[in-house]
Amino acid sequence: MTVEERDKVIKSIIIILLGGKMEEQLSLQRELEAVVLREVADMAILRMGGTKTEDVSYSAVVTIAANLNLRAITDFAIGKCLEIYEIKKLNFLRLGANEPLDTATKLAYYNASLEVIEKVIATIAENGWYGRIEAMVRELLNRGLTSSEVMLLVKQYVNDKGHRSEDQEQRLIVMAQIYVPEKVAEVRGKIRKFAEDFNRDDCY
Repeated sequence: MTVEERDKVIKSIIIILLGGKMEEQLSLQRELEAVVLREVADMAILRMGGTKTEDVSYSAVVTIAANLNLRAITDFAIGKCLEIYEIKKLNFLRLGANEPLDTATKLAYYNASLEVIEKVIATIAENGWYGRIEAMVRELLNRGLTSSEVMLLVKQYVNDKGHRSEDQEQRLIVMAQIYVPEKVAEVRGKIRKFAEDFNRDDCY
């Protein structure tokens, strides 16, 4: 909290304690609640004495968001989780590297703004999390997958040269058939080439 924010909080507390117009008190109470809870969320996800990517408490942040259901707090916490994920994904073999994004997907259900939900969905697509993205866009955005999201899922899959799953390939093709039928042939082609390259390399 900056000095300016601290001073504003102190002045607001004084006004509330000393009384005043009911409308003014209620307005100040809401402002104070947002400021204080934002600080609580920040401290929970970035503990004092820890570092930006370690010693975090994701469960505490989810608990805060679930109990308060305040958009400003949820959006703030999601933003922090996405920031941490962008750092952690550079070392995806590290234990818990996916936890920040997993937490962001959980937080999205607690009154997050549409803009922030779209950011979470975009990050999920970019990282190939095909298993949960359909349910999220349906439940939170009341729509299906976009062409861009489907193609990002496919791109992430074929770029992972160390893993192949026929079930996942079929799932991606079905997604293309449902949401972007005009690109089914392109998706099939990308997956076919990936499978051929994977099987050829696996022979050596």
